[in-house]
Amino acid sequence: MKNLTKLLLPMLIVSVLVSACKKDPEPKGPEKSLYQKAGVFIVNEGPFSGTGSIDFLSTSDNQLYRHVFKTQNNGAVLGSIVQSLALFDDKAFVVVNNAGKVEVATLADFKSAGTITGLAQPRYMVKGDDNRAYVSQWGSDGLSGQVKVVNVSTLQVEDSVVLGGGPEQLLYTNGKLYVPNSGGFGSDSTVAVINTADNSIAEQLDVPGCPTEIHQSADGTIWVLSAGCFDANWQQGNGHITKIVGDQVMETYEFPHGPLSNLSESPDGAYLFMTGPDGIYRFEKTSGLFDTAPIVSGSFYGMDIDAQNRLLYASRANPNLDGKAFIYELDASNVPALKDSLTVGVYPGEFYFQY
Repeated sequence: MKNLTKLLLPMLIVSVLVSACKKDPEPKGPEKSLYQKAGVFIVNEGPFSGTGSIDFLSTSDNQLYRHVFKTQNNGAVLGSIVQSLALFDDKAFVVVNNAGKVEVATLADFKSAGTITGLAQPRYMVKGDDNRAYVSQWGSDGLSGQVKVVNVSTLQVEDSVVLGGGPEQLLYTNGKLYVPNSGGFGSDSTVAVINTADNSIAEQLDVPGCPTEIHQSADGTIWVLSAGCFDANWQQGNGHITKIVGDQVMETYEFPHGPLSNLSESPDGAYLFMTGPDGIYRFEKTSGLFDTAPIVSGSFYGMDIDAQNRLLYASRANPNLDGKAFIYELDASNVPALKDSLTVGVYPGEFYFQY
């Protein structure tokens, strides 16, 4: 017994000392709600005479939640043609084109937090500095393009900038707002550069092919996708990619296979991805060359890349019926391989990633 006590006593002392030296566990922050966790918001435009919707794919458990705004707001609907989504300041801003509004929801529960009104055919929204955000709109006639300056605290329109026809996606960087003008129901092929300090137009850049989408790479280079203009017989021409550096048009590249849409960038920055009339194509930024054939064949309505997880999301529409979303893994050479598919809303047009 004495020998056992001699052995146990030092062990007991060491155990007490080790326990005393252990740090208390760090306090955990508040648990994130479902809609604040990692996932993908899928924007479904909806039928022209009906209402669009928002679906949410939780990537932690691969669970799809349908019609989240309607579910969280006692059956309330968003309205006709849900065009796009913006996520910032712990809120979701849902741009509803035909309804002429932006519905605002709190991300914590996706419950309604107000509505931005006084808009006419709004298209896209982007956050600026301070409490400002910017909304592109076609105007009631589809020709009178403007950017509306919105105070996101009061949800009030505070100013307007008159532009060319059909302003589309917006890019805000270094105190400037870049706005591709597609023409809307008319014709335009310019990119307006707005100085947001006084909302004046600093530059008007000429680009070909009715520009619709814009993206900035990590090195500051701006890329503009032009969908392709319609002629008098409503035949759409070839799309283009335009490279802009320092507010100067550097190069323009014509896509030889028809119209283009859905501009995105590969995780390593080597390629731009886009959809053509017969599938998904890549544009190699260094060589300035497009794929000669689609890397993924088929007719796609929407497409975007989750660069952090090396996943490409693409969608197909089934008129007035639920659409399909397809998830592809990108290998080291930026070649997609189908991983999964799921049923989503009517006319699924865009994907927004939350990490």
